[in-house]
Amino acid sequence: MSVYEDLLAQAKTARDHRSEEAQQMFGLLEVLVQHVASLQTTISGMEERLGAQDRKISLLEFRADLAEDAEDALVSGGAGGRGCGGAGGGAGCGAAASAARATADAAGVAVVLAEPVHAAAIAELWRSTYFDQGGAEALPEEFLAERRSLPLFLSRATAFVRGQSAYVVLAPSSSGGGGGGVAEVVGFANVKEWGEEAGELNQFFVARSARGSGAAAALLAAAEAALRRSDEFGASARRGRAAKSVEGPAVYLHCLTENHRALRFYQKSGFVVAGEVVHRSPISGGGTFPLRLQQLEKP
Repeated sequence: MSVYEDLLAQAKTARDHRSEEAQQMFGLLEVLVQHVASLQTTISGMEERLGAQDRKISLLEFRADLAEDAEDALVSGGAGGRGCGGAGGGAGCGAAASAARATADAAGVAVVLAEPVHAAAIAELWRSTYFDQGGAEALPEEFLAERRSLPLFLSRATAFVRGQSAYVVLAPSSSGGGGGGVAEVVGFANVKEWGEEAGELNQFFVARSARGSGAAAALLAAAEAALRRSDEFGASARRGRAAKSVEGPAVYLHCLTENHRALRFYQKSGFVVAGEVVHRSPISGGGTFPLRLQQLEKP
């Protein structure tokens, strides 16, 4: 029995006897109850502040763990035996990895190799931002119709994750709250590190809410580092050429001609416009659509 319960019991006994002691006991109990209520308010405020501090510490620990994982992946190659010694990589690979880590730290985010748990978030982000890119509104409906379907994006995102070619940028969750979740996917990139298309940044999308935060720059830096560390980066010298393609190996990507915001971002990040190319993009019924794109390159 607590001290408060004991006092309450004594007060009830005294009240039953209608004694003067009852009045004194009830007065004391009233003061104690008020004091306890005040203490509870103070404790609640302290718990709230401590909870916020715990969440902050949890986030810092989370980011520290991710930073260690990202550093291991970027420097040593991580899963899949990726390395930094391929033709065209060399010292530039290590410099790109260091730049990627610094950019992510400055933005307060972490960029990591995507895992199966990220596939659904990648698909939803990809679908929601696909129609947000400049120039998408001018594409014909027969091209856009099937790209409104989440399963299309989910199947491709799952394939990227399984192939260990996708990277996600994780930022503190805007929703906050409990549940242990302290980060959300705010961007993803897919890279082609091997084969005939080695060196290509194949997909790159960042949530509207994260634009201007530095997340896009961090993701681009990490994707570039991943491509440059590939043993087959030198094969990018044999990429499809545009009118003003640079010589030798290069990280390259394609962007809708009317996506002026993205073009400015890539050029600010060191890419140069090599010229327009036409990509025959598959559509329903076995046909293709001639998608006109700008090819950008960064030696």
